[in-house]
Amino acid sequence: MRRALLLLVLTAVALAVLAPAWLLGRGVQERSGGLVELRKMSGTIWNGEADAIVRARTASEHEILLGRIAWRVDQVDWQHRALTMAVHQTPAGPRPATIALGADHVRFAGSARLPASIAGRVRLLAGWTIAGEVVVDTDALEWADGAGTGTATAIWRDAILIPPDLPGGFALGEVTARVVLEGTALAVSVRNSGGAIDLTGDGSSRAGTVTLLLQPHAGASSAQLAWLQSHTMGRTPRGYAIDASWPGR
Repeated sequence: MRRALLLLVLTAVALAVLAPAWLLGRGVQERSGGLVELRKMSGTIWNGEADAIVRARTASEHEILLGRIAWRVDQVDWQHRALTMAVHQTPAGPRPATIALGADHVRFAGSARLPASIAGRVRLLAGWTIAGEVVVDTDALEWADGAGTGTATAIWRDAILIPPDLPGGFALGEVTARVVLEGTALAVSVRNSGGAIDLTGDGSSRAGTVTLLLQPHAGASSAQLAWLQSHTMGRTPRGYAIDASWPGR
């Protein structure tokens, strides 16, 4: 009896240690609501790698490759059913990322690279072409029980924004966004440097507002000026103004 029990324990330990990577992939897909999928997985749930994909939701959308992701579990808290893992992305971000997963919380710290085209999944920008690369960096972003806390900085390099009715669109240079997450509220401030226009913007989910100012440079084309005139609330001394409701409000 004792020998059989020992065999069962050793078998359980072996299964845990050798748990395949697809178990983690299933968890990622469930937690992201089916938006993110891990493919071409290798290794185990404790130490492995995979391609991270943002899935297409409609026939008109394309899948977005986030890069090759490698992970290594560094700490396990069996009592609270939580684990901490180091995550490395290819191409690499400015600093490594750490993700802590629990039964009712997620914590992310470090940096990640994202193709700017992922913003096209926002309903407000459907049909727009968005080019460039975004690097997100944070000391800590946490979500638990539907609420979050933390701040992050996103830098969008070689930023290009092309509306569906303006061929060529607008070059924005480098765009910096600061994101503050507090409970269920999200606040965003945006500024840019370089490009064809100066962009400043602020948004608050709590207030339900988005305010943008777009000031074209002297070399702006007549087509760009005409688009701004027809798609904004008109020109002010500080630029073309857009006041809108927060998405979903």
